[in-house]
Amino acid sequence: MAFYIYQNLDYIHGFYNEESKENSTPMIEKVNSAFTDQQSNGRIKIYLTFIQENAQQFVADLDFFQQENKPIFPFIEQRLQQLEARITMGKSMINVGPTIDTVLQKLNSPLSSFCLVFQQAYYAAYKKLEDHVLQHPAHSLFRAVQVFDPHFLSLTTANQDIYSYQIIRELVNPSASLIQE
Repeated sequence: MAFYIYQNLDYIHGFYNEESKENSTPMIEKVNSAFTDQQSNGRIKIYLTFIQENAQQFVADLDFFQQENKPIFPFIEQRLQQLEARITMGKSMINVGPTIDTVLQKLNSPLSSFCLVFQQAYYAAYKKLEDHVLQHPAHSLFRAVQVFDPHFLSLTTANQDIYSYQIIRELVNPSASLIQE
């Protein structure tokens, strides 16, 4: 929804402006005043730009996890590690990127006014990630099934130790042929 609003903000502003002329209600007036108040309108644009620029990868991750009939299971842990790294970097965000910088400059707003809000968004995202994913009982299984990703195995020799993956029941007491394989 935020992506849609970001892309159609001028159209939405025009719609509420016309509505206030033809069929004004207290709610329409309240929305229209947010668009006409330069400070409120600027804040809306800055927040929507932040969402547009930073949420794209989260949507891509969500799409990745919702794939059906594709062998993604061995790749879940790697994707979760990338997600955790991205959120961790956002918690100490000091560089917001050229698009948000441009909007801030255009609206004559200092980054320092918004850094704390942007960082808090990442802190909230990390808290959810930690509570619902990193602490999930299946997380250790996601780590273990990386053994079925040939790229993961080739990273280090430590990844090739079959005894490191004993959370997978079939690997607890591996046969000699399985160890050789």
